[in-house]
Amino acid sequence: MSAFSTRTKNSTFQGQGHCSRRHLYNAFSDEAEGVAGYILRERLEACRRELLRPARRSVTEIALAHGFANLAHFSRVFK
Repeated sequence: MSAFSTRTKNSTFQGQGHCSRRHLYNAFSDEAEGVAGYILRERLEACRRELLRPARRSVTEIALAHGFANLAHFSRVFK
């Protein structure tokens, strides 16, 4: 499983990288999507990989396992 397979917040991301919030945001300052966008993209990619598996859980189970609040939220961002 990826590091982003559960609910990931900036504080968790910082803790895994052993850096301050300021350093984290500075590291992403040249990126168009920023920290939150990167985390969301990684979570969506993890969902996509799991949805493509032959033996899989329901879409709702996958979305919840990867930190989406509900299926409606997941559906809005997974296009």
